[in-house]
Amino acid sequence: MQVVVTWERLGPASEESDRVVRELQECFSGLSWVKPLSNVVFYVLRVPSEERRQQLKDDLVAVCETNEGKVRLLVSPAFPDGRWGGWLPHSAWEKLRQRTGPHTK
Repeated sequence: MQVVVTWERLGPASEESDRVVRELQECFSGLSWVKPLSNVVFYVLRVPSEERRQQLKDDLVAVCETNEGKVRLLVSPAFPDGRWGGWLPHSAWEKLRQRTGPHTK
């Protein structure tokens, strides 16, 4: 299964907002993820179960709650493996396939 996570910083970039982003990224620990779009906060993560997706969401929301007014967050439902479509560099496709294809564990 896979899940998409995206967020938006509220306000200008600063040391504090960089810290919040690091805290959000730390929630990905132990999961395989890729950020296929370099100028957009858009992550595709591999999750082993709905329970792990829920834990990820809860961890991300906790970071947002302790940093209220600094970030907006959106976490997709878990969805089955599948093929993505679009226009990306070849290396980005390979990284995406490693996390979304049926051949991965």
